[in-house]
Parts: sequence; C-alpha cells; structure tokens
Amino acid sequence: MAFRPIYTSPAGERHVRRWCQDRLSAWATPHEVSTLETSLGMSTAVTAGQGPAVVLLAGTNFCPATLLQVADALTPTRQVIMVDLPGQPGLSSSQRLRRERVMAYGRWVGEVMEQLVSGPAVLVGHSLGAAVALSTTPGPHLAGLLLVSPAGLSRARLTPALLRATLPWLAAPSRRAAGPCST
Repeated sequence: MAFRPIYTSPAGERHVRRWCQDRLSAWATPHEVSTLETSLGMSTAVTAGQGPAVVLLAGTNFCPATLLQVADALTPTRQVIMVDLPGQPGLSSSQRLRRERVMAYGRWVGEVMEQLVSGPAVLVGHSLGAAVALSTTPGPHLAGLLLVSPAGLSRARLTPALLRATLPWLAAPSRRAAGPCST
C-alpha cells in the first residue's frame, strides 16, 4: 500500500493532535482512550457509555474530538466507540492511503471491531466514514449500518468551480489557499 502524510509540517501535526487531546481531556463524560495496532498503522479509539455498542466512523477531516456532542446524545443508552480513521486529522496514523483506500478501510474496520466490540454493534458512518462502513465485511460483529451524509462512494465530479476552489491548496498549501473562496 502506498501512503502519504496528511500534514504539511510537523508543527501542524502537533497542533492538531494537541487540540484533539485537549478536547478529549476536557470532555466531562467518563471515557477511555485506547490505541490499537492495525494494518493501517496506529489507530485511536474513544469509548464511553454502557449498553449496546454503536461504532462511530467520522468523515473527512473529522475525528472523535469533533463528535463529542453526538456521543453525549447516545451515551445515556449506548456504549459509544468513536474511532479515528487513519489518514485523517486526529490521533491515529497520519499516513493517508493513495490507492485502494476504501477496501483497505473495510479490512481495517473488521480489525477495529474485533479488538473493541464484544457483541454485535451498529456501525454509523458519516461522510467518508459511510463509504468505510459500507466496505466492511458483514458478520456477527455487525448489527446494522447507519450512513449519515454519505460521501466517498464515488469520485467527485471535477467541475471548473471545484478545481478553482481546490487547486490553490493543492499547488501550495497555506493559510491564504485555505481561506474562503467563491464558487
């Protein structure tokens, strides 16, 4: 598998990781942060609550630290397991897959669920997490799927407006290139 880093600098990576750690440390809900070894590298999971398991897979540029309100809504009746997708900002591996991403993520979900879930769980995928959820192999660990704002199911259609919005960032990542654009 070919990987590439998602961060443009070590300082940027440290900043994102510190923000995630600070958010999780400040979260009032009792929780546990665990580190898993997987075929896609180190993966971080956050577990809170009691009851039937719900595994949350965040979307592009999201992570457990951004899902705390969702987790708070579910933890009164569910065990919530939020997992950082490797190759997305957060606390998991910062190496993004170049090829066969969805299939590799599908295998990764199986590894993660085997390590974290003791019985059947509902898998909830948001955005890219929905494509990842769909790519997992059905089995006794999977009680159901819920896809929220699915993305990543097919390649984006490259329109002139999309290219105008993304090319400055791809050519030279910077604050200016990340700023608002008119499409």
